[in-house]
Amino acid sequence: MKILVVNLEQSTDRKIFMKAQLDKLGLPHEFFPAVDGRKLTPTQLEEMCNMEVVRKWSELLTPGMIGCSLSHYHVYQKMIAEQIPYALILEDDVWLSPRVPRVLQWVEEKFEDGSLPKDEPLLLYYQSKEIVDFTISEKIAMDDRTGIYRPIEIWRPITTAAYILSLACAQRLVKLIYPIRYSPDSWAVYHREGAIAGLRCVLPLPIESGFFKSDIGYEHNKPFNNLVKFLESKKIFPVPLLLKWRRRKRAKLQNRFRLVNSPTLWNLGSRF
Repeated sequence: MKILVVNLEQSTDRKIFMKAQLDKLGLPHEFFPAVDGRKLTPTQLEEMCNMEVVRKWSELLTPGMIGCSLSHYHVYQKMIAEQIPYALILEDDVWLSPRVPRVLQWVEEKFEDGSLPKDEPLLLYYQSKEIVDFTISEKIAMDDRTGIYRPIEIWRPITTAAYILSLACAQRLVKLIYPIRYSPDSWAVYHREGAIAGLRCVLPLPIESGFFKSDIGYEHNKPFNNLVKFLESKKIFPVPLLLKWRRRKRAKLQNRFRLVNSPTLWNLGSRF
């Protein structure tokens, strides 16, 4: 399976971190140049974005988030140009467990034998502020421990840190998301607009947060983010260790899930 790692040119520490992991697991990969939305000019933003929506959702659609959306949009373009049937798309701040190679092999087998639909993105990592419920009624089992599940509420699991996408989904998404007006993990919106047929997740998650500081720059928490940036720049012991511990703790709380015997509720709208 093609593995594409989205990485900002200046984030050399993250590139080294990802390359070491992928090499250790014996997984061939390619780094894909990310767009730094913070460096886009007002003219470029006007050309590439639906500015009416961006202004309305300015706390979410920050320059960093716009750059993230553009990066994934360009990945989809690459998949189309090179006719890549499906790819694992990774952001450069995740930790890969030793289970990843076997999971990728198994997913490819399921794609090839038709038992896993190619019109639904498959998340290998997600975040949610609340516990996410997944239905057991449509489980695809890998072994006694691992399976693929659908979330009861498609808008609950978010992030595009680690997911498998098919060429068919990429072809529909490029038509929907440009000019940029959504965050790249707007799975409920993509489903509502017909770009994806649904969403599935591998559980337990084979990929976790790498605990790097986010480059998105959410406006709703700007004072705290500025304080964190200042403290990290000073590198005063033990501040960096404490901040890493905090990110690790928050990440663990955002991966909680339950397996339930209930149908999906995908037709009730989205989180937007």
